[in-house]
Amino acid sequence: MCRLYVILFKIKESLYNKIEKSMKDEIIELDRLLKKIVAYSPDANISLISKAYHFTEEAHCNQMRKEGKPYFDHPFSVASILAD
Repeated sequence: MCRLYVILFKIKESLYNKIEKSMKDEIIELDRLLKKIVAYSPDANISLISKAYHFTEEAHCNQMRKEGKPYFDHPFSVASILAD
């Protein structure tokens, strides 16, 4: 079991190294949000929340707010605040 964990960790680490920094940040942000949600609602539908995250990210990928920040930052920030 321990060897399998080490192998999986190395594969995961290798994949992370191949992903762009922005994508790494998105994965980390989503992971943090999901951990917050599961902490207070263990029965939460994580799959549905992940789908909603990716759908929203894709739908707003080229939109920018007036101040120049990506539009997606706002709905994600609201979701994070609500999860707290």
